[in-house]
Amino acid sequence: LWQVVRGEDAKGFKLLRFTSAVTSLAVEARGKFLLAGTDSGCIHAVAVDPWPDAEVVDTNRISDVGIAKLCCTGSEDGLSLKVAALLFDGRIAMASFSLREPKVKMLGLTENLGMVEDICWHEQEKNEELNMPPKLLAVGCTAEASCLWTVRSPKDSFEPRDLVIHREAMGFWSQKLAGDTSENRPTAVCSLSKTQAIVGFASGAVCIYATPTQPGLMVKSPAATPMKSLVPAGAHHLVNSLQTNVSCTILMVGCMDGSVMKLSLPHGEELMCKTLHSPYNGGTAQVVCSRDSTVAMSTGGADGILVWSEPGSDITVAPDDTHLKGHEDEAFGDETAAQFAFELDDTDLNAFPTWVPPAAGADATKGEDEEVELSEEAAAKRKLMTHEIEALRKKLRILVDHNSNAPDLEKLDRSEFCVDFEERDAIGAKSKERCDALRAEIEHQNVARQLIRDRLIKEFWDPMRGKGCQITSLTSTLAVSNYPERTVSEEESTITRKLRMLRKSEQLEFQMLKDPSCPTELKKDMVLDVDHFASGKEQYVVNWWPGAHSKASAARAKQLADADAEVKRIAAEKKAKEDAEKQKEKDKGGKEKDKGEEIGVKMVEDGGGTSADSIVAEEQKYLYEPFELVTNSRRRLQIHLLQSLSADYRMHFNELFKACQGDKRNIIDGIKEKCSRIRQILGELQIEEEVPEPKLQEVEDCDSVLKVQDHEIAVEKWISPEERKARDEAAAKEEERLRQLRENDAGQRALVQMMGGTLKTKKDLTPLEIVLDKEAWMDEIPEDDMTELQKAAFTEYQAKEKALAEAQDAYKKQLSAELKSLRAGVQELTLQFEGLLKRLHHERFAHDAKFLCQELYCARLQLALLQNVEDNLVREQAELDLDGSKGKVMGCEQRVNDFTAEVQRVRGDQDDRARYEKEVSSAQHFRQAFANSTLEPNAITALLQLFRKKKELGKGKSFGDEPMMTATRSTARKSVSGILPTKICKPLDVVLGDPYIDLGAEPPESFDPQVEDDIKPEDCPEGVDEESFKRMHELRAEKLRAEVEVAKGAMVLSEMGGFLSHLERECAEAKGDRDRLERELREHKELMNRELYDIEILFKLKQGQVEVPQAAVVTDYSDAIVIDQEVVESRNRRITDLGKDKVHILTKIKEFRKSLSLLDWEHEMLALQTSDLEERTKDVHMLRVTKDLQSLLKGGEEGRNKAESDLLERKIEHLSEATEKKEQALKKQHSMVSHAAKLRKNENTMLEKKLRELQQNVIQREHIRRLRGPAGGGQKTGGGGRVEEDEGAAKAARAAFKELRSRQRLMEAAKKNTEEIEILHKELDRLRQRTFPSFVQLHEDRPSNPDFR
Repeated sequence: LWQVVRGEDAKGFKLLRFTSAVTSLAVEARGKFLLAGTDSGCIHAVAVDPWPDAEVVDTNRISDVGIAKLCCTGSEDGLSLKVAALLFDGRIAMASFSLREPKVKMLGLTENLGMVEDICWHEQEKNEELNMPPKLLAVGCTAEASCLWTVRSPKDSFEPRDLVIHREAMGFWSQKLAGDTSENRPTAVCSLSKTQAIVGFASGAVCIYATPTQPGLMVKSPAATPMKSLVPAGAHHLVNSLQTNVSCTILMVGCMDGSVMKLSLPHGEELMCKTLHSPYNGGTAQVVCSRDSTVAMSTGGADGILVWSEPGSDITVAPDDTHLKGHEDEAFGDETAAQFAFELDDTDLNAFPTWVPPAAGADATKGEDEEVELSEEAAAKRKLMTHEIEALRKKLRILVDHNSNAPDLEKLDRSEFCVDFEERDAIGAKSKERCDALRAEIEHQNVARQLIRDRLIKEFWDPMRGKGCQITSLTSTLAVSNYPERTVSEEESTITRKLRMLRKSEQLEFQMLKDPSCPTELKKDMVLDVDHFASGKEQYVVNWWPGAHSKASAARAKQLADADAEVKRIAAEKKAKEDAEKQKEKDKGGKEKDKGEEIGVKMVEDGGGTSADSIVAEEQKYLYEPFELVTNSRRRLQIHLLQSLSADYRMHFNELFKACQGDKRNIIDGIKEKCSRIRQILGELQIEEEVPEPKLQEVEDCDSVLKVQDHEIAVEKWISPEERKARDEAAAKEEERLRQLRENDAGQRALVQMMGGTLKTKKDLTPLEIVLDKEAWMDEIPEDDMTELQKAAFTEYQAKEKALAEAQDAYKKQLSAELKSLRAGVQELTLQFEGLLKRLHHERFAHDAKFLCQELYCARLQLALLQNVEDNLVREQAELDLDGSKGKVMGCEQRVNDFTAEVQRVRGDQDDRARYEKEVSSAQHFRQAFANSTLEPNAITALLQLFRKKKELGKGKSFGDEPMMTATRSTARKSVSGILPTKICKPLDVVLGDPYIDLGAEPPESFDPQVEDDIKPEDCPEGVDEESFKRMHELRAEKLRAEVEVAKGAMVLSEMGGFLSHLERECAEAKGDRDRLERELREHKELMNRELYDIEILFKLKQGQVEVPQAAVVTDYSDAIVIDQEVVESRNRRITDLGKDKVHILTKIKEFRKSLSLLDWEHEMLALQTSDLEERTKDVHMLRVTKDLQSLLKGGEEGRNKAESDLLERKIEHLSEATEKKEQALKKQHSMVSHAAKLRKNENTMLEKKLRELQQNVIQREHIRRLRGPAGGGQKTGGGGRVEEDEGAAKAARAAFKELRSRQRLMEAAKKNTEEIEILHKELDRLRQRTFPSFVQLHEDRPSNPDFR
């Protein structure tokens, strides 16, 4: 336990360590108690307030199975916690934790829901007003499907009586989620609202489901549909954890791939997705978030705990040191390891025994029952009644067993054992009522299903002209399906006929334009001429059959003729080769093999091509050429024609399919006939053999979908006793009727009496059916005792018997030959059908390629139409935007022009005010005012100086302290409209104040402003009277008012100039938008014009002719080009020619270099021969002539050679004799060693047997000695304890024996080495005698020396 904000201080944690692994943690809402679950099945309650003083307050082992997950919530009274624990075996344990007395109380286990994967308290289901316990959400799997359960926890007053909590103390609701596949397995759950829950799956999907409303544990309803899918399946791996914040607006999801997602609820928008943990360590095990979802915590198990927040959120967790400020030093200052680390051994079963529920009606001495305390008298009565009930139960069981083994006459019915008839009748009535309700419900469901079936048949089955079915193989799993066809309505047929007429008219017009007699002016109406850009040999272009009277059609016809000729030539060569091979095989006598191969060869010959290649549909002549699809109307017409062409392809294949169906039925009928004959032959031959018959499968009957066979119903039909009784009676009546018919059948009785029960005569009987009647005396009287008549009769009988046996043998051979022929016929018919089915399979592939190509073409044309529609919409929208932009530009220009005129008018008024201000401020105007006065010029000059004196702002009152009212913007604009000011405004307020002060403010009342002057009466010059000084004040006030009005006008002009600039900028921006829209519209129109003739054409190429590198999914052919085959072949021919030229040149170079090398070799050889001859000449010159050389030169070497050959022959004979003798010696030695080994082995066997006998005797004597001798005696050896065992003597004896054995081994090795040395000495002497003469006389006789002449 530690504080997140404390930092890296090593002392800032509190360690609680348990011997078992901690698997789950659950915290109380206030954070005062922590519950920890371990894999030993213990729940530890830890008090964590304050967390540095955390301690374990209670431990309870609820089960021997480990705990997988813990979760807790408040109880209905708020004084305790409801605790749910998910165990490793998938069960759920219920417990409670009291907050007043911190104790963990086990309540028991819930009923077996299935394999539970995750649990969570349904927090949104709490209802404090009704004082009901909370519900628990659980997800998992049963044997049938995955489920979502809701379990109501027991009340606080519940007391456990058994290991499993009774169903009446809890409530169960269930709901099926999906099938039992591994992808649909739920793995996590959390609560969302009162009626909704969030479920995570193994496929990575996260969905919102409604909470279960069906009571009970058995899920019979269909799978529920999710209300909303938050995360699709496959986006992430298995979901490990789900958790919402307090307001249920944020969902945190942890997955096995290590990712953590943050989703908004209820829309499921992904706010964040990060991979924070390693997927190889299990990914994200748990993830939680704070109450406001700003801080989150996640863990992967082995990689620690990660506390994090979203980037840029500026989340800071302020340190809460209120409980540490005063006790920090005390808490972490000098404490020992035992103070901040605590260890608890929870594996000790003695200290923490497994919880066992108290027995029902336990002894009163325990006193654990807080609700009812039984007295001793009540307990004694209860015990007595229990014994009486057990005794009655035993008696009843004995009577039932005796009755079950009693004879049928004495056996009582089960109903006669009933004791409480009223209860029996009540149970029977209740059961009958439930059965009737269930039967009514089943009938209602069946009626609803039948109605749905009828509607489906009416909507989807009846409109089909050709139903879908298959043709299956008789020997393999091969199957071919047909194309289901729908009925074409009259409206569609009418539209198709109209389109054909329009297209035919267009073709006639096109033919007229291409006719030479067509006027020149009309020939210009042709948009495209194929002969200008195509040669007609482009067979790879899909749906292009060049029209008549064109160069392309002539080129195409020539190309097809050449291709047909080439195919015929190859077929002829192949057939000639096969005929030659057949002739060779016939010459070798392989007639039967030819017969077996004829069928397969025939099918191969027929299967060289498919009928799909030769289809010339009616729609084909109406199709546009791919180069003519330049308008939308043509594209739409082409789509209809292509769909009709695809329908023709499917119809053509369905005709082939029907023909193959008829062939199969005929072949099966033929096989059945042959099989019936085979059974007859096997019956005549008395051979028990099963002859299988082929039959049509269900998939081959198109109407089998609507039929239900008896074998398809896996559930046995329940038959009531009344129905069973009625069936038995009907069967008995039918059997009695047949018996009476058999007894009273006069025809059958006459046939039995007159012809032995058969209509066959003796002529109709087969040899196997003929039986010779042998008289009894032929077996009783020996042949020697017979009379002559008897002997003649016996001889005649033997002759008939012999003739019959010969006839039977001949008939059996005939039947065997016929049986062989029939089986060969069955095999031949089977092979014939397999060939037909294989060809039909090829036809299906060919037709698929045909009509799927047309469907693809239709899809591409549809996309082109949609693209054109989208382009038109974009163009219209761009035109609308452009018109709006032009209107906006015109409005902006109008406003600019109007405001410019207003500015010019205001500027003229400002000029007038400036002239007036200049005039009233001039000295001339001032002197004219005092022209009629009696003042002296000096006084006038002094007054003029005071008049011109500037008003100082720093002296006296500031403008902010003046009582003058600030005029609003509207007032200022109104005042500058005239020449003279009517209202006064301070300039600084206009500059420094609010620029839009007049908005939302009422105009002030009009008043006559007074300009306060800073010239005082004391400043009056000398010689100036008061009237003149006052006149000067009036002139100065007029000048100041003019200056203020001019300043106000200048500010208004400045503001109007800024506003004019703003209007001009708006106008420029509007013009820029207009220009941009015009440019985009122009570019879009240019694009549409370019795409008008940018026709998309489908190519059908062989795989080997595509040289573009293939991508993993979809290959991009945007930058690919198509090269004609002739271009490639011409390039290849050119390359081949260049290669041949290069090879020819390289051959010349090789031959020339070869001749040069040969000359070098000859020169070197001659030089070496010259040097060799010179050396030989020197040797001859230096040769020393001896007698041997002279004799050699003279000749006579034949005798010498003969003598040497004789000597070598004698050597060979000597060596052979020596080798043979040595081999005999070694064989003799080997036999001696083998004999010795055999003797030793026998001796060892005998000794081992004696050893076992001695050991047995020793064991017996030792046992006798232990029985007779006193206890505690010393160990004795040597026959009953006569000799005491000496440890030293035993060691010495073992050492002596070991030394003796070692000495014996050394002696044997020395003896062996001596014998080898002696043999080597003999061989050495023999070799010495061969090299030089030896005069040593040997005592033994040696063979004559073969080297002696």
